[in-house]
Amino acid sequence: QMGGQLTTTTEVDNFPGYKDGTDGTAMMEDLKYQAERFGTEVRFGMVTSVDLSDKVGGIHKVVVDEEKHIEAETIIISTGATAKYLGIESEQRLIGGGVSACATCDGFFYKGQDVVVVG
Repeated sequence: QMGGQLTTTTEVDNFPGYKDGTDGTAMMEDLKYQAERFGTEVRFGMVTSVDLSDKVGGIHKVVVDEEKHIEAETIIISTGATAKYLGIESEQRLIGGGVSACATCDGFFYKGQDVVVVG
């Protein structure tokens, strides 16, 4: 999903620089803004082809959505992560309300409670 798992996170309280916490979508917007401030051109699309140069410092070629051709000396491959849910009906309804896909991220919110980690 665009923006990664963080965009589905309702509360982020364990990231430096956010003294009052934030939500995942706002945090992703902040990170995007910061990257753009340093000259990053943010583009959205699906990479459909990559031709990596075999030379150090060579030009790599990327095709986005089977039509947009981009050339660059550097490619950062950030394929992200996807939560692996159990596939039971109730988990989708309870995401953010007792069901979490990140034990280390969300464990704090359940401090002092009984918690089950599956996986």
